[in-house]
Amino acid sequence: MAGRLAGPVLPPAQAAPPAAAASPQPVLRRRQLLTLPPLLGLAAACGDDPAAAAAAAANSDLGAAAAPSLAPPRPDSLAGRIVTQGSIQQPGIMPPWAPKQLYYPRWMFGEWQVEMEFVALRTPLGRDFVPRGFLQAAEAQAEEGGLGSTYSFRQRFYSTLPDTLDNQLRVNLGLGMPRDAIIADRAFNTRESTNAFLGWQAVDEVEYDPRAAPLRQVVTLSRLAPDTAPLPPRRLELFINALSSEEGMAEGGAQPAFYTSELCRQVLVGVRQVEVKDYEILHSYRPTAPGAVEGRQRSCLYLQPQEERFFQAAGRAVAVYDYRFNMRRLLAPEDAPPGAAACVQTPKAVWQCV
Repeated sequence: MAGRLAGPVLPPAQAAPPAAAASPQPVLRRRQLLTLPPLLGLAAACGDDPAAAAAAAANSDLGAAAAPSLAPPRPDSLAGRIVTQGSIQQPGIMPPWAPKQLYYPRWMFGEWQVEMEFVALRTPLGRDFVPRGFLQAAEAQAEEGGLGSTYSFRQRFYSTLPDTLDNQLRVNLGLGMPRDAIIADRAFNTRESTNAFLGWQAVDEVEYDPRAAPLRQVVTLSRLAPDTAPLPPRRLELFINALSSEEGMAEGGAQPAFYTSELCRQVLVGVRQVEVKDYEILHSYRPTAPGAVEGRQRSCLYLQPQEERFFQAAGRAVAVYDYRFNMRRLLAPEDAPPGAAACVQTPKAVWQCV
């Protein structure tokens, strides 16, 4: 869902094609700055075996959710960070041995239609701390990507057999069958959400290797503008420097909820141009009915050392973008196995149904 579905956010001047500034068409100017996220987060898929995972997923309960904690959210918890109206501190870099992927609840399995709205913008330290151009883009008309703008795109979550220590012990010591887990289809989600936020088919290719580089992806942007005018070569390199998740209760304590955080460094590389930005992308997910989820996304912008007020900011977010979204799981296709409630295609073009 970004402003992935964000983590990544395109800088105000470089996000849109160079011809956009001179074009009177709002579609070329819109969404120049809002987050592009992996709505489903920038989760990494490591050691996946789609065929085996599909079999494991078939035995799971699509609507089952792990028992969450009933305690109210702490201010430093993900549940607290995504709703606080105070300052937000940048999370630290995760150690090398930390997990390199996010695992989602089973009720997130499937392909989803996402409807998202940009609902709020805050500048906790004051407008003077926000880099030039960011406020102007966020405060534009809704049809040009400002407050009230809406986005529609799809996201996928599928089952995999992760290469965790628990699964290694189960296989090597004969302790039982390995356990599957639900992860995001990172490449698909990034392409979908980026195109939605930019308002056109801006992504030419997404490179992602879940084994060799599970925390990095490269997004090559199109060389053709919507009006087929030529564009210079540009690419986005996305790095996840920290990630975490937690289960809990949604506001009111009546339903389970799932929270994620990803600290993302976005490097925009163009002709004689390199732009670096750091964002934290927070998500909350709450099942409201079978095949329906609602939630929120919060994208926090942090300053770089070369920026004027970096030391004054002291690692605190200078701009906070809030989005609300609804997700509706797509029905299983007509040729799905009898009784299938949901199906999704994995990155290896294997269909999984449960």
